[in-house]
Amino acid sequence: MALRGPASRFFFYGTLLDPDIARRVVGRDVTLEPAWLSGYRRVRAAGKWYPILVPGTPDDTVEGAVAGRLTRSEIARLVAYEGANYRLWPIGVVLAGGASARALVFRPRRSLKATGEPWDLASWQEREKPRVMRLALWA
Repeated sequence: MALRGPASRFFFYGTLLDPDIARRVVGRDVTLEPAWLSGYRRVRAAGKWYPILVPGTPDDTVEGAVAGRLTRSEIARLVAYEGANYRLWPIGVVLAGGASARALVFRPRRSLKATGEPWDLASWQEREKPRVMRLALWA
């Protein structure tokens, strides 16, 4: 998929919703606009501390945020952080004001399996974030 640098928008639904993680990964503060993705569920990846998206029902919604105006080097940092277990995929999201937008999302490859256990940002921040912050996965 060709990335268009600053024109590209990204839908974050997991650890990148945390401002400290986003700052460390991207290298600066990132403005996040609330957004929602319909037809998917956010669940914990098997044996991992992070979530993956899995298809859901039309009534399922994943709350997240859209980041835009990222440079090519910042996008490269995102791709490195997400690693080989994900691929970028264009998707439609709904922004806070109700407008529809296109964004890129990191969707799991088949190597990641879903647990079915819902993943919650606040719970992750409490239980896992301190350890993740020491891992320096954004270097």
